[in-house]
Amino acid sequence: MIPKIIHYIWIGKNPLPKEMQECLDSWKRYMPEYELKCWDDSTLGEFSNVFMNEALEEHKFAFASDVIRLYVIYKYGGIYMDTDVMVYKSFNPLLENHAFIGRENSMHQTGHTMEVYLATCCFGAEKGNSFIKRCLDYYEGRHFITSCDRSLPACLRMDMTLNSYLFTVFAKEIGFKSSVLADYVQKCQDNVLTIFPQRYFDSTKYTSDTFTKHLALGTWREGKKKVYTYMWKDKIEWRVRAVVESLLRRYKYIMLKLE
Repeated sequence: MIPKIIHYIWIGKNPLPKEMQECLDSWKRYMPEYELKCWDDSTLGEFSNVFMNEALEEHKFAFASDVIRLYVIYKYGGIYMDTDVMVYKSFNPLLENHAFIGRENSMHQTGHTMEVYLATCCFGAEKGNSFIKRCLDYYEGRHFITSCDRSLPACLRMDMTLNSYLFTVFAKEIGFKSSVLADYVQKCQDNVLTIFPQRYFDSTKYTSDTFTKHLALGTWREGKKKVYTYMWKDKIEWRVRAVVESLLRRYKYIMLKLE
């Protein structure tokens, strides 16, 4: 059973922004009995990882947190959430899973097909879960800095692989179907990992199944504009995605009728 611990990460000297504090308040409102564990500069001494240390030196805190979130969930068990995740109801019904995660609300092109990645803004697992270990092992002995040539752009000088992509690759190894149309509950490798539809943790709109919503405030982005500008752009994107998703669902229905 997944323990009632919520892990979150906040690195650096800046205080938690108001919008993120409101997210944390929602965690406490719906899950008052859960322990909240903050991993910050004062607790990073527990970790010893080259990838994480190099990311910290470059002030790429989001990539450092990719390692930290996996480490703490593997070692202690519990639930990890980004600080910009708003909670709408208790996670108690999810705790019987060995591990859980949801699908993102965005699509990615792979070759000639479209697929959906896993939403790493919110996931949970029992201590020692094998899927979490598989993801964590990716960072073992791996360097974040891939070139010492500072004239190169960051994307060529650093390993900036999205953790949502890594989770998806390793989940596909144990049976995850990443197709846009496979938006249903998936039990992978004897329930080692349960994958929920997009509406559970990264919904474009609230439903009775929705546990969380990722606000995607993106404080880690360099040169980021004010939050309200990003949020307005985000709302427009959600409406476009909703239309595309509706068309894809209709296409699936038509194909089933033809069969």
